[in-house]
Amino acid sequence: MTDPAAGARAGDGPDAARRHGDGDAPRPGEEDLFAALDRTRADLAAAPRPAAPEGLTASLLAAVAAERDAGDATTPAPPARRGVPRAGRRWAAAAVVGMAAAAIAAVVLLGTSGGPVPPPAPTAAPGPGPAAPVVLTSAELPQALRSGLGGRDGTADPAARAACLVAHGLPAATVPVGSRAVVLDGRPGTLYVLTTGRAARFRLLVVGPGCAPGSPDTLGDVTVGG
Repeated sequence: MTDPAAGARAGDGPDAARRHGDGDAPRPGEEDLFAALDRTRADLAAAPRPAAPEGLTASLLAAVAAERDAGDATTPAPPARRGVPRAGRRWAAAAVVGMAAAAIAAVVLLGTSGGPVPPPAPTAAPGPGPAAPVVLTSAELPQALRSGLGGRDGTADPAARAACLVAHGLPAATVPVGSRAVVLDGRPGTLYVLTTGRAARFRLLVVGPGCAPGSPDTLGDVTVGG
């Protein structure tokens, strides 16, 4: 019998990415992939857009205009005319445009700080024990999305977690895309990051230790993103 989680881990990445973009929930074994895609979306959305150096855009536009004028000229050059032929001038203008485009690309890569943008910090490997709980207030709960996505500390035993989520009106098969031990408004609990069916939109549900069938023990419940 084929393990669906093993199949998801073995491949099918492009299909999973497409379904993620469509807002579908992750299949068994794809929770970490969906969490990584969501973190990438959030990082790209938050990344600053460096501006081109003053005068570079004007120089690029002038080079494009010069190339256009060279192509629109109707008077043939004299046969004995010295200098670069028209075709050569077009190649030279194209080279200027290419160099300007390369310069813009370099600016984007280097950023506004004048130095190379450091590579993304590698995701830390799971430690030998659970991470320290995140301490926050109800007003700060939406900010816990980044720390909760892909997290696994604070996750209860699957059966107890399913019973807790059912107490909140969710299907028993619901699998959070992240969980984190938290202290919300001074009360210890577990943060579950849940998909909503829309890309980049999540439900952040915080439950207390008493969450069980008939007793949700809800400490916080907000929807963020998208």
